[in-house]
Amino acid sequence: MRAIIRDIAYYLPDKVLTNEQLATEYTDWTADKITEKVGIVERRIAEETQCSSDLGTAAAQKLFEAGRCAPSDIDFLLFCTQSPDYFLPTTACLIQDRLGLPKTCGALD
Repeated sequence: MRAIIRDIAYYLPDKVLTNEQLATEYTDWTADKITEKVGIVERRIAEETQCSSDLGTAAAQKLFEAGRCAPSDIDFLLFCTQSPDYFLPTTACLIQDRLGLPKTCGALD
């Protein structure tokens, strides 16, 4: 048996912070200078009430709604974040539960 990644999805929050907006707060910088230095034009900002598990769950739901797979098809959930909801339980386990993935499905941050 071999492991494969069949599909990947992402979710971006609606709120956007642009370099133009940042330049108004940091008057020594222009939007172009910010872009040149960091290579980023805009950032997506999660709401105060959103945790990384909310973003991960929304991404997985996009896969399911698009018909690309079903919760019962998932054998292993790998979740990567630098901002987990808690130290324990792992955020992957929270997402596993929210999505109704099989109890036999592995889940790892």
